[in-house]
Amino acid sequence: MCGAGALHFKVGNGSASCPVVSDLLIMKPFILAHRGASGYAPENTMKAFALAETLGADGVELDVFLTTDGHVIITHDEELFRLTGQKLITQKQNQKTLKTLDFGEGEKIPTLAYFFDAFGKKFSVINVEIKSTGLRTNGIEQAVLKLIKDFKMIEQVYISSFNPLHLIRFKKMAPEIKRGYLIWPKNRTTQQNFWIARANPQTMNLPLFWLKQSHLEQFGKLERRTWLWDVDNKDSIKPELTPWLSKSLGAIITNYPDRLRALLHSQN
Repeated sequence: MCGAGALHFKVGNGSASCPVVSDLLIMKPFILAHRGASGYAPENTMKAFALAETLGADGVELDVFLTTDGHVIITHDEELFRLTGQKLITQKQNQKTLKTLDFGEGEKIPTLAYFFDAFGKKFSVINVEIKSTGLRTNGIEQAVLKLIKDFKMIEQVYISSFNPLHLIRFKKMAPEIKRGYLIWPKNRTTQQNFWIARANPQTMNLPLFWLKQSHLEQFGKLERRTWLWDVDNKDSIKPELTPWLSKSLGAIITNYPDRLRALLHSQN
């Protein structure tokens, strides 16, 4: 089963019932639940992912780190105080320690393997954002790739990161897996262009406040689709999003997939 609102036709390598990442590059715009349906449930938890499916998201965005004992776990922050009240550095913990923590409403931290097993075939696209920092790899790319292959998720998974080195490593290890470069406006354009050329991402992921028509035109000429994030206020979709809904967007990442779907329907 895919997201309830997914388009149902066969394009590329996808099935008639469940379009996959390669299909999404020519379909617009798809709704990705940001850290699951995080506007309603604790972020990056199984509860949030289950709710994303219920609310009809076409896919989910989630964040991953590698534990000291080699497990790929799903959480966003480098330091866990905001989510758990514990002053712990995520990458310096083992899975056993992390499993003792409450990530909100009694939810425990999931592994990527657990997520793939439960939800891997229920979404059209799974955006895995690699959060590890630094110039040297700690092995997270290899660990994530192994899980993608073990669970036969190559068609659904899409790798993104603010750190272009992760994308470059994935390009070398598994060029068939789609990549997206997360753009932050404070980074110098010349520096970003340097890394874009080397990572060769299929999509460019921009915050809504920085989106310009020139971006869509520039990325379109390079055959790269634009994916939007940071489209939510505390409890609603930002009204600034509406003028862009008629443009050529690949996907929109939101905490409220149901509200975004209603907004999209109101524009048709």
